[in-house]
Amino acid sequence: MVIKRKKPDFANEKMGNNPFESGLEIYVNKKFKKVTNKYGDNDEQEFDYEATPYTKVFDVPNDRKNIIDLPIRCKELYLYFIHSLTPAQDYLWIDKGVYMKQMGIKSLNTYKQAVIGLCEAGYIAKHVRLANVFWINPYYFFKGSRINKYPNKVYVKTKKEII
Repeated sequence: MVIKRKKPDFANEKMGNNPFESGLEIYVNKKFKKVTNKYGDNDEQEFDYEATPYTKVFDVPNDRKNIIDLPIRCKELYLYFIHSLTPAQDYLWIDKGVYMKQMGIKSLNTYKQAVIGLCEAGYIAKHVRLANVFWINPYYFFKGSRINKYPNKVYVKTKKEII
């Protein structure tokens, strides 16, 4: 029998300050883009973007359960992919010897099973001609802008669909 517990009230004013905030420093770069103002004139609009490299993991329906159900070595390889991507690149070469040493894996079969598990789950796909090169599934994670990488895959949501 599953016991359901009542979720506490997480009102922002009751939460207080995040203890990790005290040492947090977010560095940004300035970027400018050309925009047309309400008078039809061209202006430059300034905005900040984070200077620290990051990889986006997308909140895809059922993905949490899919990740939880993966064997531990698959999860470790998935995290390795997330932290190893190059911006705007949807593939990755893995030096399996270095990977295995870093992860404390002694059996090549353990590595191969992790690859097979991620392939079967649809997170990566083996490159057909290049050894140890894998395509990543940008539906789940990507480093950089998917909009810039795949402009022909961009669709505008209607206001009714926006959450």
